[in-house]
Amino acid sequence: MTAWHMQRFAALIPDSLKECSGKVFYSGKKAFENPSDIYVLGINPGGKPEDHKDETVWKHTGKVLYCKSYDWSAYRDEKWKRAAGSTPFQRRLQYLSGRIGKGLGEVPSSNLIFKRSTDFSKLQRDAKQLADECWPFHHEVIKTLGVKVVVCLGRPASEYVGKKLKTQRYIEKRIENNGRRWRSETHVSAKGIQVVRLTHPSRTDWTKPATDPTCLVVRALHRS
Repeated sequence: MTAWHMQRFAALIPDSLKECSGKVFYSGKKAFENPSDIYVLGINPGGKPEDHKDETVWKHTGKVLYCKSYDWSAYRDEKWKRAAGSTPFQRRLQYLSGRIGKGLGEVPSSNLIFKRSTDFSKLQRDAKQLADECWPFHHEVIKTLGVKVVVCLGRPASEYVGKKLKTQRYIEKRIENNGRRWRSETHVSAKGIQVVRLTHPSRTDWTKPATDPTCLVVRALHRS
C-alpha cells in the first residue's frame, strides 16, 4: 500500500464536516497504509469546539497526511492538556497496544463521528445522521485494510457498527469484577468480522485486573 490509499480515505470525509471542529485520524500513515486485522473506533472527538477552533477536521487531516511522523499516534504523541500520552484515556490505549503486541502507530484508529463535542449527548439529535455521513470512510478502511476485528470504545459506537456490519452471533463477554458489573462483549458478522465492545476508557481503568476487558481483543485477534 502507498500514501495514495490514505489520501483516498481522506477523500471520503464528508464536505459538510471538513470545517467543523474535530478530527478523523488518530493514527498516521503507517497504520492506514498497511494491512491491519484491527481497527479502533471511538464515538467522537471530545472537548469544547470553541477551544479547538483551529483544529478543523480538514486541517487536522492535512497535518496527519503531510506533517505527522509515519508512526504517529494521538494516543501516544498528542498533548491532551498535559504531557504527551499521559492522560488516563491515552494510557489505557497504550495498555491495549501492549496487550495485543502492536505499536499504536501500527493500529488504524478513528472515531465513528468526526465532529467534536464536549459530550456525546450534545450530538444525540444529530448522531445518527452524522454517523451515516462518516460511515463510507469507515467501510472503506475496513474493506481496504482487511480488518477482521473492530474494537469499539463504548456502547454507542458498537451498536452502530454492529448494525452496519450485521453482527448476528454472540461470542463472549467480560463482566467487571466489582459492584457495577459493567459488561464488554464480542459479536461476529456472517462475513467473520468481529465487533468488540469495550467499556469506555474515559470511565474504566483497563489497567486494573478487576476492570480489564482487553482479553476480548486478544482472543478476537487469535480467532481472526
